Amino acid sequence: MEEPYIESRSYDYIKLRVVPEGSVFVLGDNRNNSSDSRSWSFLPIKNIKGKSFVIWWPPSKIKLIR
Repeated sequence: MEEPYIESRSYDYIKLRVVPEGSVFVLGDNRNNSSDSRSWSFLPIKNIKGKSFVIWWPPSKIKLIR
């Protein structure tokens, strides 16, 4: 995928996996320096504590989520 907005290319190889039901695969926004599902696998949904309340990006789509 072409991503002209990133500073440095990621050379990680992620093998194809099926995410188990009740889990998510999470990626950090600093992909070359993030500790995320690439290094520690899937995250059980029951471990997610937060709740989304706003869409922030792109600016043309900023809005509160009800």
